[in-house]
Amino acid sequence: MQVAMKRNAIRRKVIEPKSSVDRDADSRDVGVQSVDRALSIIETLAEDDEGYRLSDLAIRTGLSTSTVHRLLATLESRRFVQFDRTELKWHVGARSFTVGATFARRRNFTAQAVPYLRKLRDLTRETANLAVVDDEFIVVLTRMESREIMRSLTKVGGRVAMVASGVGKAVLATYSDDDVSAIIRHHGMPRLTEKSIVRPSDLFKELERVRRQGYAIDDEEACMGLRCIAAVVYNACSEPLAAISVSGMTGRLTNNRLTALGQTVREVAAELTLALGGVMPEAKLG
Repeated sequence: MQVAMKRNAIRRKVIEPKSSVDRDADSRDVGVQSVDRALSIIETLAEDDEGYRLSDLAIRTGLSTSTVHRLLATLESRRFVQFDRTELKWHVGARSFTVGATFARRRNFTAQAVPYLRKLRDLTRETANLAVVDDEFIVVLTRMESREIMRSLTKVGGRVAMVASGVGKAVLATYSDDDVSAIIRHHGMPRLTEKSIVRPSDLFKELERVRRQGYAIDDEEACMGLRCIAAVVYNACSEPLAAISVSGMTGRLTNNRLTALGQTVREVAAELTLALGGVMPEAKLG
């Protein structure tokens, strides 16, 4: 009996009450988790213009329905999301757009680029795009839509992998091989179509071609039926500031137009570089 009592005494653990510091830490952890989940909801809603029903949003985010509903109520009160009571779907709200638009305004070259995008559209009769790199992804800042029938792969504000886009390859061609390899390790090389580049060796060969010709081509690598031709816009240090491109359906961006279109995109990108006070790499080296 005495031995059993001793064993029980050894196994017994005294639980001390949490200090105020511990409680504050727990509160901060819960707060951070709520912020992370709320941002995840906004990001998910931004993926589809059609919106999401509550149950579908819970599945997409991996959160419980009750948690999603609670966070949506808070976000709706701040106008970051809105609820369509006719279709019973949730959408991104006006406040999300207002906050997100600050990113484009901070890139103060966007307004200055508009006349050059318009020129590029008129010269090529195709949709002209302006994009930047954000966290190793390509983000479309603005575009001038073609007057022809067009379906855009990436909407304004949308993100696409660098290795899967003409703009991305144009920028990657300015990077070192080590930097390109690091991006491949971080994000992989997704096979989006049967023409996607999925081998690093093939990508490095493609980037050498881009460096020689001064523009990159997305030849149905992100979406079948669509082509994109892009060139880099440089800053004052001859580093990539942004990139411009034209995109259109393969029926219009035919093989016999690619070289001429590439030269046009490259020339307009150089004009925009100079207008923004940038320096082309060749000029810097010379």
